[in-house]
Amino acid sequence: MIEFRDQTERELTNQMQNATQERMDQMQRAIDLLIQNQSQSFGGQNSNNDNVLVTSSTSAFHVKDISLGFPHFDGHTPVLEWIFKAEKFFNYHHTPDADRVDIAAIHFEKEVIPWFQMLQRLNSVNTWQELTRALESQFGPSPFECPMTELFKLQQTSTVSDYYLKFMALANRSGGLSPEALLKCFIGGLNKDIRRYVMALCPGFVIRAVALAKLYEEKYVPDNGHKNTSYNHRYSTVYSSTSRNTSNRSIVKQNLPPLLPTPTLPPSKNNAVKKITPVEMQLRREKGLCYFCDDKFTFNHKCPNRQYLLLVDHHLSLNALKRGQGVGTIRFMATINGFPIKVLVDGGSSDNFLQPRVAKFLELPVEPTPLFRVMVGNGNYMTAEGMIRDLTVSSQGSVFHLPVFLLPVSGADLILGASWLKIIGPYIADYEALQLKFLHQGQFTTLQGDTKKLPIQAHLHSIRRMVHVDSIAKIFSLQVVESDTSHETLLKLLETVALELALLLRTYSSVFDTPTSLPPTRAHDHSIPLIEGFMPVKVKPYRYSHSQKEEIERLVEDMLIEGIIQPSKSPFSSPIILVKKKDGSWRVCTDYRALNAITIKDTFPIPIVDELID
Repeated sequence: MIEFRDQTERELTNQMQNATQERMDQMQRAIDLLIQNQSQSFGGQNSNNDNVLVTSSTSAFHVKDISLGFPHFDGHTPVLEWIFKAEKFFNYHHTPDADRVDIAAIHFEKEVIPWFQMLQRLNSVNTWQELTRALESQFGPSPFECPMTELFKLQQTSTVSDYYLKFMALANRSGGLSPEALLKCFIGGLNKDIRRYVMALCPGFVIRAVALAKLYEEKYVPDNGHKNTSYNHRYSTVYSSTSRNTSNRSIVKQNLPPLLPTPTLPPSKNNAVKKITPVEMQLRREKGLCYFCDDKFTFNHKCPNRQYLLLVDHHLSLNALKRGQGVGTIRFMATINGFPIKVLVDGGSSDNFLQPRVAKFLELPVEPTPLFRVMVGNGNYMTAEGMIRDLTVSSQGSVFHLPVFLLPVSGADLILGASWLKIIGPYIADYEALQLKFLHQGQFTTLQGDTKKLPIQAHLHSIRRMVHVDSIAKIFSLQVVESDTSHETLLKLLETVALELALLLRTYSSVFDTPTSLPPTRAHDHSIPLIEGFMPVKVKPYRYSHSQKEEIERLVEDMLIEGIIQPSKSPFSSPIILVKKKDGSWRVCTDYRALNAITIKDTFPIPIVDELID
């Protein structure tokens, strides 16, 4: 009984499978018939099986028709670019090969038309392949040229963008080159200053190498937008060859040339690194001696035996200690567990330092650091209150993990020193734009610093409100006060002249002051009567030596500033001459002889001085 039931179930299962297979075959035949009908409506039956498959796939996933214009060719357009566009057009519209030549001929212009007519007359162009070969032979580059040779010899002479355009044009014409060979060829043609940086980062393909080259090109380009092909170093670039997270990268850099040029140092007696202990430094500082010689140390002291100084201690710069705005520092805002803090990037500090109050407020895990002393910028020492081994800091979309020491400084809440710069690896610091660029977790990161905030003018109502709430500890007022020097002048006169004469000179001191303007208008103005009928006198200036010419220009400019003379448009002109004084300075004199010749002379006699006194 059980065997009969099993046999019955197997027969029913076979019948159902046969019926299902028959339905599937009917559906397949209907789909093939539908595809065949649609292919005929798009341009007839294709003899090639590949074309039938392409047409069927296009019909199954139909895209809205796009109106594409066929490119025109007049002989001046690069023929390789035109052939590329034409083939893309034919492939998109599935144009048969027999129709491609006629469609292309319709879009020929100018001198290309008689050339094509001659080919048709000779019956030498019947297929699209023959037409492309004829176009390349007539309008394309010479067949004797070797684009691969030009590609290998190509060097960057202007910007990275221009060099990449030339590189792509030659690479498209050079066949048989692997992606690795193209990458090496592109890097080898870069400028030597940029090539070092790109090679150090080991890009895996050409597109990434181009992006790196454009990034490092920014440090050689001025802000006004004009490209500087001489590549003069404008920004201060700092490089670190070791990193905790990039062990493989450091192995590659050992065989590469240095990223920065070696500076030319002045010759010295001994360039070895000299280690100075804190005790020796303190003794020399108390005696006022130089670290490297026995001379007294002053502000303008130049040591004849300069040495490299190796500080054994951990140190903190004066900018980080006293909230300085020195060159080589970048300030920006960051957050620790959502709490905003002020960050100072200072390469003059050896380690990372955090305000203890921030760690206490956020209840961060602090480890003791006994006998950890830090030498600060003023020469004193401070003891760290503890250490945080892994501090998470977020800023401008990036997250950093770093160890910090707790030190009460006033420069900022967090000081990022040389140890953090060593962790991030190679970076570009632009202290003029306050930017720090580096590679962080496989992505290029840019930290933008805050601009310096200058004091603004306070309003009276704001000051009143601050006084009312007792928010001002002290307030000062600055104003310009002119000093009275008359008393000092009188004392100086008493040393050389009598008392009565000194009082007289002081009483009428305004008469003896240096004039600062022209005389005022009075009731009777001076005039020079001229003989009737004479024209205005215009005498050309004399020829002077170069030194006298500069002295005349200086004296005239001084008199204009003092207000003794003023610019004039008078038709009269008289030359000036220089007469040397007893003290060696020059006096400006005017030659009025031509003017005096046409001046009406006074006829009354000049009184004798003796008669006036008698």
